[in-house]
Amino acid sequence: NLILANPPFGNNEEDEDVRNKYDLFAVHNMKKTECLFIERALKTLEPNGEMAIVIPDGVLVCSNTSCVRRLIRKYARIMAVTSLPKHTFAPSGVPTISTSVLFVKKFPADYFERIKDVKREEDIFDIQNQMGLSNYNIFMGVAKEIGYEPNGDASRSGANDLLLILSEYQKAKANSFYHHEEFKALNDKCLVININALEDRMDARYYWFRDR
Repeated sequence: NLILANPPFGNNEEDEDVRNKYDLFAVHNMKKTECLFIERALKTLEPNGEMAIVIPDGVLVCSNTSCVRRLIRKYARIMAVTSLPKHTFAPSGVPTISTSVLFVKKFPADYFERIKDVKREEDIFDIQNQMGLSNYNIFMGVAKEIGYEPNGDASRSGANDLLLILSEYQKAKANSFYHHEEFKALNDKCLVININALEDRMDARYYWFRDR
């Protein structure tokens, strides 16, 4: 009922026996390991289970990963997306990479019972709408400071935006994610936005600057 993950980025699954187990490969020829990992995790989660996963922003943005975003929306409610600074993985030897933490909650069992024999995505999303699962707000955060510098040394300021973002997320959750508002800036790092106001991308940094 809970998955916390930081899958490997930037590789392709070359083992045919492995990738043939995935719908993303069978239907969309998707071989990226981080994308296949997302599918595996979503299917492994129990209904109402939760997942927090670190992924490269390309999964949230690129046109060739649109199928992954549709898969996420098919299986789960998107609770939060937090953009991380590009130097997040510098201490691990990756100097710059744009990444985010995606937090989702899988839909309830009765939803999956209703869609188990449904093939067309359009019909699946129609069922979501009928069940009141397709209209909700997503929390988004943009972290600039995470406690250390690009060289890996402790931050001189001691600032860690992730603590503030977590606090704002908890506050937003307690207020039903301000569901009566399509867009709401919470402070200079956080916002909520209705899922139906999204373009075909999910990166928090884009929506923060788009709606300024």
